Amino acid sequence: MKKELPPIIFFTHGYIATEDAFMKMSDLLVSNYADAFFEAPFLNLNGLLLSEEKTFTSIKAGKEIEHNINNVVELSLANPTKAILCRLRLCGATGSSDVNLQVSRLRYLIEHLVPFLHDKRPFVLIGHSQGGLVNLLATTYLDGIIDQVISISTPYRDVQSIKETLVLAKLSKKSIAILEHFASFTFGKISHTTLEELLQGVFIFGDNKLTNLIKDRFKEMENRPRLDVICGVAGIFNGSVFNWRRAYDGLVTVSEQQDIDYDERHIFSEVSLPCLEDNRKLINASTRCLNCSECKLPEFNFRYILKDLRNKVSVDDLTFDIINSGFQAIKHLPIPKEKEDSATYKIFYETFDTLYNHQNILFQPEVADKIVEILVKQDLLSLKKNGE
Repeated sequence: MKKELPPIIFFTHGYIATEDAFMKMSDLLVSNYADAFFEAPFLNLNGLLLSEEKTFTSIKAGKEIEHNINNVVELSLANPTKAILCRLRLCGATGSSDVNLQVSRLRYLIEHLVPFLHDKRPFVLIGHSQGGLVNLLATTYLDGIIDQVISISTPYRDVQSIKETLVLAKLSKKSIAILEHFASFTFGKISHTTLEELLQGVFIFGDNKLTNLIKDRFKEMENRPRLDVICGVAGIFNGSVFNWRRAYDGLVTVSEQQDIDYDERHIFSEVSLPCLEDNRKLINASTRCLNCSECKLPEFNFRYILKDLRNKVSVDDLTFDIINSGFQAIKHLPIPKEKEDSATYKIFYETFDTLYNHQNILFQPEVADKIVEILVKQDLLSLKKNGE
């Protein structure tokens, strides 16, 4: 049944995002579609401990959360012609990124809003990276309540690059220093306790236990929402070329995610991908040739790591290269001359040196347009871009 008002949209950020996550995306939606979107004040649920028992970190935190949630209801009712954008914090800025805790907070928020809004507005969940996993798991507890889920660069399988980095870190005599170095790029200097919490969050991306659980629960739902997946360029470049079903960073295939058709994936890449076998240009991963016995497109899966190890690059240097190269590319800094011969450094750098890498994809106008396109296609919005 079509709801009478535009949707209320909840943005959930990834594992190491700051409170600025989705700020640019909200700005793009509001500025480019001014008559269609209204942004609610930022909503911090970090003071909520559990949804099963209404427990807060303090009386003050509880009152503030309840006030802000009620404010969302009031803003929604006061703006009946606009979709309401809600940016959320479901975990601490420098603390626990526990998925189940985040899911409990998201459930609490939505269950509180259901009596006031759900018969009037569709509920849409948009998540980046780990936020997409949180959204989909929360959806399985909210059967029949969520109308649309959109994931942006969400890993629905283990993340190969994280797995490889953790393996190398374990082999290194400087494993703690390596992990602290990685954390410093996002959090600055951190305590040992915070590092342990961060590592626990990282480990979930090293195997498929969580993603398999989510997919099994999603499959069993009676009223599954539509799931659209927006992929960054890393989702194409980083996967195994020989078997792209092993790809990650948001690249979801029919075999890996129930009810995903190829036309429900939306892949952004700054360049067409060349097929070296017959000189075709491939822009959608679903058209990638699966029969090549050898392909020189960039990939991880230890090929370049093994090449550097055979060339006597130390495990310590190699692990630091993996970390430094990605952040160097994200900041658009050149490859240091002393690293120009490092195959691992160069391939990680090339993967992240793009507007559509895992981090920067949230800042792109084309992604905002794609979100609107999805909502319009599903009859959740009826609008045009400003000036059209």
